[in-house]
Order: sequence, then C-alpha cells, then structure tokens
Amino acid sequence: MPHPLELHLQGGFAGQTVLVDLDGRRLAEVQARTPLQLGLAHRLDLQADPGQTLTISVPARSLVSRYTIGAGDEVVTVNLEDAGLVVGPARERPAYF
Repeated sequence: MPHPLELHLQGGFAGQTVLVDLDGRRLAEVQARTPLQLGLAHRLDLQADPGQTLTISVPARSLVSRYTIGAGDEVVTVNLEDAGLVVGPARERPAYF
C-alpha cells in the first residue's frame, strides 16, 4: 500500500523546469527557483511504495537522476549542484526559514 512521501527541491535551482516521474509516470513539471532566504524551491506531496523509482530531470541541463524509494523514506531531497543532481533521503525533517 502506498505511503506518503514528500519530495523537496532544495538548493541551486534558478528557474529551471524540473520533471518528476514515478515509475515512468509523470507526476509534476515545475519551474523551480530557490529563494536564498528559504532554501526550498518546491515541495511535492505524493504516495509511493518502497521499491518504486523516482526520476528527477532538468532538461535544460541534460540532467537525470533516479532514486529508489526505501521502506523508511518520508522525505526525499533534491539539490542542483555544479556536478549535477544530488538526490537522497532526509535523515531529519528539513526546516526552512
């Protein structure tokens, strides 16, 4: 049975289109911009099962990252860095100001 999962697009986004798919099904297409004061560009609430695959892509930069959802995942974070997308589970619930 699917459980709630939050996807947080965090640092490094400057207005790029971000595509989010779950097992090949498009969930969202957002224009992500990270306010420096907040550190959060976009939050997506979804339902997912452990073992399903999230695919996050930034077409303008030809970046694609895949993440397999773990049994204990509640929040998955995505950061856009010079080297590419960094995707992983949050060890603690992120706090934004």
